[in-house]
Amino acid sequence: MSETYFEYADETVTAAEQYSEKIAARIRLTEIISALDILLLIFLIVQQQIQHIQAVRENHILSKKAYLDVHTGLPNKSRCEDLLNSSGFITERCVLLCST
Repeated sequence: MSETYFEYADETVTAAEQYSEKIAARIRLTEIISALDILLLIFLIVQQQIQHIQAVRENHILSKKAYLDVHTGLPNKSRCEDLLNSSGFITERCVLLCST
């Protein structure tokens, strides 16, 4: 009778070990998938930051082109109109030339 009891105990322990191994394998798979998701998200964040920096640089270049004369480097008509139409005071030295 004790031999039968030990056989049942061995079967029970084996079944519990197999069940635990299945659960552990599922957890490992979930961990791997989660790590891959995190890496993908980090990659996407870095890519978005790079695109943002490039867009800021391009906007800065376009802003310079929109308000500066290419040949002289001086403010062009658009910049002068913005300065004159703004409600703030002009704090920089400036010259206004008008021709008729």
